[in-house]
Amino acid sequence: MTKKKTKGITSVDDLKAAPWNPREVSEAALSALGYSLSEFGDISGIVYSADSGYLLCGHQRLRALREKHNGKLKVEEGAIVTPDGERFPIRIISGWGDAKEKAANVAANSELIAGRFTPELESVLEDINATLPDLSVELRLGALNPIPLPEEYADLDAECRELNGKEDALITINVPIRHKDTVCEWLANGESANGIGMGKGVMKRCGLL
Repeated sequence: MTKKKTKGITSVDDLKAAPWNPREVSEAALSALGYSLSEFGDISGIVYSADSGYLLCGHQRLRALREKHNGKLKVEEGAIVTPDGERFPIRIISGWGDAKEKAANVAANSELIAGRFTPELESVLEDINATLPDLSVELRLGALNPIPLPEEYADLDAECRELNGKEDALITINVPIRHKDTVCEWLANGESANGIGMGKGVMKRCGLL
């Protein structure tokens, strides 16, 4: 990516959160994310193991770059460089060992240590759709569900996975009246915005649909 100026940023306190940010994170996810940062550092980009000779993170990013630029990519000064000059840094690690490398790969893609969308996503999407409709389509933003999964249902997906392989099952969910409409929508339309399955999404993974 092109180098950005940091004029005016003199401390971490200058990096203020956007007031419209439609994301939140649970205490459990935040704690796990903090541990991941301490253990692996930033693994959100393209990470390569000098020991194994394989990518640890960034497989899909690299694939997307190759397809977009027909494979016409170069590596210069520790970064992938596109024909139009955009740079994507490559982080190279070593000395982690096989198990830790695999743990980093899983952690980098784990929904359980990530944030989740809040109801404010709806107004953010409306603004994007109105101002940049083509971008919204290309990024598939219209498929996002702005309703987050309530905290009390966070373990439902794992419980339903235990049903995998069963020919039939009866799932009973006790739903507070304040969540009735939300849960009915999940059951009708599939998975929730934060990726924790309910409804059709869970049942498909359990082999029930």
